[in-house]
Amino acid sequence: MSGPGYAKGTTVDVSKSRAEIDHVLVKNGASSVGILNDSDKAVAVVAFTIRGAKFRLEIPMPLMAEVEKVPRPRQWSYWDETRRSAWKRSELS
Repeated sequence: MSGPGYAKGTTVDVSKSRAEIDHVLVKNGASSVGILNDSDKAVAVVAFTIRGAKFRLEIPMPLMAEVEKVPRPRQWSYWDETRRSAWKRSELS
């Protein structure tokens, strides 16, 4: 997996990275693909089946406690940038 600095500062929207992950999975024979967010655990989950084998990948997302430490005018952009970076790293893993 790529390190945390790999996609830092990416401008690629989360929805585009999620769509690319879905596309690659389906193209490679995955079925029952599901992508969801678990805000209680601060993770996004990608679950799918390939040839009967079930997989579940957890992508760490920013904790609200981390976001709240950032000075107020920048909290939203920090949260958004951190999410974009996490999804982009996952797309390339």
